[in-house]
Amino acid sequence: MKCHARIHTEADRIVKRVGDHNHAADAASVDAAKVVRDAQLFAINFPDTNAPPVKQLKKCPAIGI
Repeated sequence: MKCHARIHTEADRIVKRVGDHNHAADAASVDAAKVVRDAQLFAINFPDTNAPPVKQLKKCPAIGI
């Protein structure tokens, strides 16, 4: 089931809550999304590079690389 809750923040302060979250916080998924986005940007910006993009990314201990 997808979570439809939202939290609006302003300067690191919660200003509005919409709905109820149906899951626990998961910091690893945030880190994983950053790694995927970095890999996508690398592929877009360096299409002719033969080196594996993972070697070019910052280390992400939350997902084991």
